[in-house]
Amino acid sequence: MQFYHDYPAQASNLPCFVAARRKRYESGDDVSKMTSLFAPQVLSYENSPLLLADKARVVREDGTVDSVEYGLHSFLELTGAAYKVMDADELRLAVQRLWWKPGEQVHITNGSPQIFREAGQWGLGTEHEPPTEWREVSNHVVFAFSDPNNWGVENVDFTVGGADPQDFYQTDAWGGFDPKNDQGRSYQEMSESYRESCEREIRNLIGNAVPKNFSWNDLLRFVPEGEQIIGKLSATVHDFLEQSCTVAESLLFTTPLLHWR
Repeated sequence: MQFYHDYPAQASNLPCFVAARRKRYESGDDVSKMTSLFAPQVLSYENSPLLLADKARVVREDGTVDSVEYGLHSFLELTGAAYKVMDADELRLAVQRLWWKPGEQVHITNGSPQIFREAGQWGLGTEHEPPTEWREVSNHVVFAFSDPNNWGVENVDFTVGGADPQDFYQTDAWGGFDPKNDQGRSYQEMSESYRESCEREIRNLIGNAVPKNFSWNDLLRFVPEGEQIIGKLSATVHDFLEQSCTVAESLLFTTPLLHWR
């Protein structure tokens, strides 16, 4: 690839260029993996694949358009295989830019951040020209942001489309976690803080109840202080709790089985 930099005139006459396929975002990955690539490939100018620029364009409710640093890879299930140009004469290529027009805002109570929207539409345009064809995002979860954070999910400037808020804070919200810190703080310290911030947002959403995908520790929070659980949940009670009942209802039905002393 150094050839393209050292001999640009000669490189411009080559029949091929170098690009790397973009990896899809895997739910739960942190920001360090949000822009991952496969190994570079040598490709033909005559049969170039879909080439996408790094930053997506997000159309805001007031009509303004922002370029965002992260989130493009959450759209790759919709675009299909897409590549990042590594070394090429870009005048010979049509590099496109992904645009996203989020849908209506999903209003959340209990003081939670108003970051959730209907999935909306997406399309392929250029830096300054919007798509000529918009497509429905449909039942995919997509999101975009520019500022990740070491410590708290509330500090990430997320725009989220098509997500269940509880599910988002348990999984995809980790895309905004930055594991690198200039002050030398440990990964364990930062990740625990970020995890606790996601849990706070879930509690804000559900109030005095257990989450949908609850754990044993979620239930232990509600055991009276000084008491000890000596029994186990039956499958029937577990199924009942998965219906996101309130803790008060949970304890009413589980007191005979969640024996504490």
